[in-house]
Amino acid sequence: MSAGRLELSGQALVVGEYVYVFGGRDWSTGSSLSSIERAPIDGSGNLGAFETPSHGGQPITLVQPRQLGAALQVGNYVYLIGGQTSTIFTALDQVERAPILDSQGNLGPFQDYSGTCKLTAARTGLAVAAANGKVFAVSGATSAGPLPGVQAAPILAAAGNLGNFANVGSLNAGRQESRVAVIGSDLLVLGGADINGIPFATVERAAIGADGSLGAFANDLTLSTPRWEHGTAVIRGYLYLLGGRRDSTNLVSSIERTQIPFGGAAGDLGLEVR
Repeated sequence: MSAGRLELSGQALVVGEYVYVFGGRDWSTGSSLSSIERAPIDGSGNLGAFETPSHGGQPITLVQPRQLGAALQVGNYVYLIGGQTSTIFTALDQVERAPILDSQGNLGPFQDYSGTCKLTAARTGLAVAAANGKVFAVSGATSAGPLPGVQAAPILAAAGNLGNFANVGSLNAGRQESRVAVIGSDLLVLGGADINGIPFATVERAAIGADGSLGAFANDLTLSTPRWEHGTAVIRGYLYLLGGRRDSTNLVSSIERTQIPFGGAAGDLGLEVR
């Protein structure tokens, strides 16, 4: 990439034939960035050089510079949700979006969408996922620390328009920089950290109803290594957790995985270190 970017967690996304990175924190100044870069993915899965995307001869940028937000594709749009404007927890409730113009993954300009859809409360370090007609925004933090609340916005049309977020549930513990995965009809919240930067080893799980309603969360699994700011991926029937942080100074190098049972039910998930 042309710019050193920190705190990109949640703000990288594959759209069509490109990997996009949105905003982040400038490594030298600490300021949040509005710039966007992307790299093409070839037929073998290799990445080309990163470039600044443009539309109509102008570079595409975020409306609001942000770090520690969450990026998600819903229908024909890419959404950026929450995050913060600086390193001192100036959390955002703002939502912006850009249209996906074609199957290759080219984007149009971002526009503020907060007049139609915004978080019920500002959050940074949140995690997002879409399932059963809803977009879920899970936990996150403010300057007061991590909050356990879960919000959901309805997906109003196949094109990907969203309604406003509403509070729909609560975790057993507030988590910052956790990761979420939808496995079958369950929403899993994996790892994350408390107000002191101490990571959780627990995984909370709630059932998602066919109408997008959310059941109660329960601590259902235990990670082999507590971690936050980690990566997650579903690859060939396995859910992987990759790297992350153990505390404010020590990183995690291990990878854990769990096999997803046939049909996607999460009831028999178990984690192993690889």
